[in-house]
Amino acid sequence: MGDGVVRFCAPIPGPQKMQWTDPAYDVGVFTARIFDLGVEKTGGKVYPVLSPMVSMDDIAATFTRLTGRKAVHNPLTTAEWADLTCTMLGPAFRDDVKHMMDWFSIAPMDKICYGALDPEEDTSAEELGVTASTFEDWIKRTGWTGPTEVHEGPI
Repeated sequence: MGDGVVRFCAPIPGPQKMQWTDPAYDVGVFTARIFDLGVEKTGGKVYPVLSPMVSMDDIAATFTRLTGRKAVHNPLTTAEWADLTCTMLGPAFRDDVKHMMDWFSIAPMDKICYGALDPEEDTSAEELGVTASTFEDWIKRTGWTGPTEVHEGPI
């Protein structure tokens, strides 16, 4: 926003819980541990590379607490989000991203992996000894303090 406020605009209701991931970091950590343990211990298992549940409201509040910059969750519509995403990934992604965000908005919060698993099915912490990064971990690791460009308007 032009006023210096950082806008998190994912089209997900503010209190809706979902899971965060930092694929550039976490996938490597999980994969290295799986290879270290070997197929005898990890073969046929599912290890979700996802953080504990977090809401977009939590993400904005965490950003403000860690950076000192005011942040808000001000969601776009799924159509606006799809249009924005297409500028980065191409038009073929439009329907996929819209449907993905529609699902994130209603995914059951008593499940993990966006409704695919019961929480007790995730044994990664116990079996691998690793957990996925939280949004807070990611901010601290990267030092990200918000976007460097100002975007005006709905997109």
